[in-house]
Formats: sequence, structure tokens, C-alpha cells
Amino acid sequence: MKKYNLTIEDKSFEVEVEVHQNTADVVVNGKSYVVEIEFTDSENNKVTRPAVPKQSGPKTVVPELQPTIVGISDVIKSPLPGVIMNVLVKKGDIVKRGDVIIIIEAMKMENNVMAVADGTVKNVFVESGKTVMMGDDLIDIEIVKN
Repeated sequence: MKKYNLTIEDKSFEVEVEVHQNTADVVVNGKSYVVEIEFTDSENNKVTRPAVPKQSGPKTVVPELQPTIVGISDVIKSPLPGVIMNVLVKKGDIVKRGDVIIIIEAMKMENNVMAVADGTVKNVFVESGKTVMMGDDLIDIEIVKN
């Protein structure tokens, strides 16, 4: 992720940005967001970028939202080291893209980890109180639709 220090209307923001196909992972003052990107050409006309299917196997997610293929499994990994405060889903639960599924405490701040696509929880690898490192497996979601 690229780091920036921004000042907007005399307020300072520490921002980290990682751009993907049509989305970006953005962390502003420690809070994570997923931002959808609409690309335009030099005349402000909307430009469609071709979809890239996910590769099989685990991916690092905080949270990477690219077009998905039905039936593919996506393992959500911890975006940062911390302590699991709350696991909001269990095996078999149906989740929607953007749903908060886990809350991780890091540096006395609560960080939401969100589902990257609509799907069904196949496996939960963590529980409340567990310490995780960046990149540790959190949850496996089987994608059910785009």
C-alpha cells in the first residue's frame, strides 16, 4: 500500500491506498474502507476495464474486490497484526460483499474486516481473543454469485 499524509480543510489524514482492478483498499487514520473506482477518459466518459477472474487458491484480501467466479473459494487474510475482538459469522452463514465479518483490535483501534464477495462461509479459522499476524487466514468464503 502507498502511504500519504493529506490535509483537507485544515484536518490531517494518514491515508494508505492499494488500487486493484475496479476498487481500492483505503485506510484513513487506521479505519479500512473499500472504494469502488469509476475510470474516465480525458473527456470524462466512463471507461470500462476488462474483468479479471480470480485465480484459484488463497489471496490476501484487505479486502480485494475483483469480479469473481461462482464456486471459487476465497480465504480472507488478516490485514494487520492484532487481536480478534469479535467474529460475526460462523460456518454456513451467508454473507454479502461489504458485510463486516470480523473485528480486529490493533493499536487500541477496532478495524473491520469485510466480506469481499457474496458467498457462504466455508470455514472460520479464528476466534475471539486470538492474536493474529498480518496474512494469517481468518475466514474461507465460497463465492456464490458476482
